[in-house]
Amino acid sequence: MPKEHAKAARKGLKSGFYTSIRTKMGLSQEEFASIFGLSRRSYSLIEGGHRDMPIQRDNLIVQMSLQFLELEKGIQANYRSLETRLFLNGEYKWNLDQMRTRENDCRRKMKGLSAELERLKLAARDANHAIIVASTAIRNLEESETGPALKAEYPNVLKGLERYKKVSYDRLLTCWEPVQAKLQAKYEALAGEAKALRSFRLKIIKEQGLGKR
Repeated sequence: MPKEHAKAARKGLKSGFYTSIRTKMGLSQEEFASIFGLSRRSYSLIEGGHRDMPIQRDNLIVQMSLQFLELEKGIQANYRSLETRLFLNGEYKWNLDQMRTRENDCRRKMKGLSAELERLKLAARDANHAIIVASTAIRNLEESETGPALKAEYPNVLKGLERYKKVSYDRLLTCWEPVQAKLQAKYEALAGEAKALRSFRLKIIKEQGLGKR
């Protein structure tokens, strides 16, 4: 392989290495460059294989990359330092309070949804009963012997019953099964979230020895 081709290949591998370690660290080019004291433009040229990384920085990045690899492969123990544990304990305590607040909020909303769901069921029942009653009254008036006389005496009665029947149908559509199902889905989602929050909160308390919260 000609020297220039070999050099280009090495640069390509190196630029891929920088991209890989930067991605592993979860950093943008600008953030990565800032950490290692480079300008965004300079680092972009380095990652693109158009410029060499300063040797001291390159050595440091290689060492960091090797440690990432050893941790991933289990060669180096993946322990948490005292500093990390203290930091996380503080975060856990804050998050546990937040989780409990959210859990209580979920349960409060569940109570409201449960009451609303019960109201919808009763409203649907009443609307359905109203339709049956109105339909029966209309049919009885139309079929009974006194029907024609009543029509003549009270011409608006049948129209009023028909309007009432239509209103009852409209009311039924605001609380029938599909509407209830949507509310039930919200209730179940909140119940699942509350259960998950409680389970995770108790697990963290037990694992971290934080006591009851």
